[in-house]
Amino acid sequence: AKMKFPPEFVHKVDMSKVHLEVLRPWVAKKVTGYLGMEDDIIINMVLAELEKENEPDPRRIQINLTGFLERNTGAFMAELWKLLLSAQENYQPGQKGMPSQLLKEKEEEIKRINVELQDRARKIAEEQERQKEKEREREKERERREIERQLEWEREKEKEREREREWE
Repeated sequence: AKMKFPPEFVHKVDMSKVHLEVLRPWVAKKVTGYLGMEDDIIINMVLAELEKENEPDPRRIQINLTGFLERNTGAFMAELWKLLLSAQENYQPGQKGMPSQLLKEKEEEIKRINVELQDRARKIAEEQERQKEKEREREKERERREIERQLEWEREKEKEREREREWE
């Protein structure tokens, strides 16, 4: 059986323009997904293959990975190579490139976290408002009881004065 290589392999990748560490979680997730378990040796092997040369040979990497990832190797390498090409396109002098797809995913994750934080903050504010409202209710109740005591005291005084007048 002759090995098929993805069409993306015709494009070279200059690894000096790629922020490789950003790809580590993606590689780990993919490899773990294919193998059904986390395998640091294979994850590190993929990253080591990419670091070996400034312009790695994707065909050689695919051949080396086939023993581990088997029928998934082609799909994995095609996706990986697309990410590397995207990272290379996003390169700017002094700043290594990151793949657009991973940047978008990161932005979406940050947005999701912000929404969750805003939601939590809103719930806390609502709870604090409820507590303040309860406190205001208790304060009104205390004032009401105080006024009742005052009135009761006034009525008692009035009764006393009545009795005194009766004795006069």
